[in-house]
Amino acid sequence: MNIRTDYLGRQQCDAIKGFFILMVFVSHFMQYVAEAGGHIINLYIGQCMVAPFLFYSGYGVMESIKSKGFAYVHAMPRHRILTTLLNFDIAVLAFIVLDLILGRSLTGMQVLLSFIGWDSVGNSAWYIFVVLGCYCIAYLSAICFRKFVWVGTFLACVVFMLVLSFAKPSYWYDTILCFPAGMLYAKRKSQIENICKRFYWAALSVCAVAAYLLIFGFSGYRVFGFAWNVKAIVFALAIVLFTMRFPVKFSALAWCGRHLFPLYIYQRIPMIILFVLDPSGFANWRMPVYLVCSLMVTIFIATFYPRWQVKL
Repeated sequence: MNIRTDYLGRQQCDAIKGFFILMVFVSHFMQYVAEAGGHIINLYIGQCMVAPFLFYSGYGVMESIKSKGFAYVHAMPRHRILTTLLNFDIAVLAFIVLDLILGRSLTGMQVLLSFIGWDSVGNSAWYIFVVLGCYCIAYLSAICFRKFVWVGTFLACVVFMLVLSFAKPSYWYDTILCFPAGMLYAKRKSQIENICKRFYWAALSVCAVAAYLLIFGFSGYRVFGFAWNVKAIVFALAIVLFTMRFPVKFSALAWCGRHLFPLYIYQRIPMIILFVLDPSGFANWRMPVYLVCSLMVTIFIATFYPRWQVKL
């Protein structure tokens, strides 16, 4: 059976990422509804919403190493790590200014740690910290292990996960292993595709059933995040297998995927402002209006984000 050659192309990945960043947006929005006395939408997939982001990131890093070699590796500290950190810090400054305007109290240590994502000043921070950690791990693994970069990345990500499990809530570490899983997929892509060409429907069915059982049947079982990471990897793999045959071609979703960073980093600003102006509005009929307003403002910010984006 033939499979699509562009199922992991930029357009397709952007569309998938765009779909899930909208799910993340709604999930974050409903946190303010909970504070206002409303009800949180029970999203069974939970942290699996970010699994495709980490899987695609790991896949992209490994594909770049394969195609560009150590020229890409040596550029990672500047192009991947420092660029991401500086753009994140610009967003942190925006949140600090917002906190000062709203009269929110911040400690000096909280502010300092927020610039690396270890703490928060009202922004979403954990994902950036984890991504930066994975980038650093991949870079060091490529330098130290060279041809065995995936093995080094996987082992270091396991240690990274275990360390976070003692210091942070579970959502900080229960999807980390999707990053080395994406790298492994890139490394063994041709072999995986050959198997899928012969047994596509069987592979998709097994993966879909496994994802369903893990999400709905074993959601409460954790061993330092390993079980949740397995769930996230299977979920991401099921999406990849699905797109082998069924493309997602919505241009609006692809736009959201291309603007993933600003949509994720700045989305809480309009939510916070609207919540402060009218907390009760999140618990009554005005909630849908606030949802649409928050989304429109976030899209507006994302549209003009390139004007202050740092590019190294």
